[in-house]
Amino acid sequence: MPALPFSWRFPPFSLLDSVFPGELATTITDFFQINKGSVANVGIVWETFNVYIRGITIAKHAGVLRSIRGRLHLLEREISQLEQDHQVTADAHILGHINNKIQEFQEMALSEVQHLGKYATARLYGEGDRPGGVLAGLIRPNRDKNTITVIKAGDGSELRDPERIADKFRDYYQSLYTSRVDTDLEALMDYLIHITMPQLTDADREALWKPLTLSEMAMALGGWPKRFLMKGTINKVWAYHYKGHENNRFKACATGEEQM
Repeated sequence: MPALPFSWRFPPFSLLDSVFPGELATTITDFFQINKGSVANVGIVWETFNVYIRGITIAKHAGVLRSIRGRLHLLEREISQLEQDHQVTADAHILGHINNKIQEFQEMALSEVQHLGKYATARLYGEGDRPGGVLAGLIRPNRDKNTITVIKAGDGSELRDPERIADKFRDYYQSLYTSRVDTDLEALMDYLIHITMPQLTDADREALWKPLTLSEMAMALGGWPKRFLMKGTINKVWAYHYKGHENNRFKACATGEEQM
């Protein structure tokens, strides 16, 4: 199934890194400098480019999620250890460290909550994919100014036959875009011979495709240690994202009847 123009999965989490849009712009420019020219079937090459960029955004998104959640777990362990040390020594210096770590945990936890809430709101209430618009803005000028004659493989060889590209692309494209199971590794490795793109690990796929219900989100919001959270903040964040929506929709969300 062909992709719609500029319809890559590009979640808000990817924008937590302020330099990522600039890195994408450089990647896009480099791609066209290598592959510019003219070819009878330009659409095939654009499908290839879709896969290339999608691989980058998937890897970035999964990396950001793992980084945030890994840091939260680390902070919990550090705070627990500091609290044990403080019980033994009653050192004011240790107490200051505890307060600093708790503040860092609060800020990072609320950042994750806010982005999850905005993503859920966009999916449920049709607010649109603004990060996708950022990517479209980076790509559109290149699409208007460049055509492509050849794809240069990672080993330096050149692939020019559009039918050969299409045959290799089809299995991988269908597996990556239309399935929630593991990518067909044989088709993936066969295709990667002809283009350089990021490897997608099992951890990346699990982080991206694991179903998440809104009830699970609500449980997560209420499940963090109370001493780490500013009083009332989480409830205010949650209420903000769903303020103004019908009660029946909110009840459906709260019971997990809809999935993200």
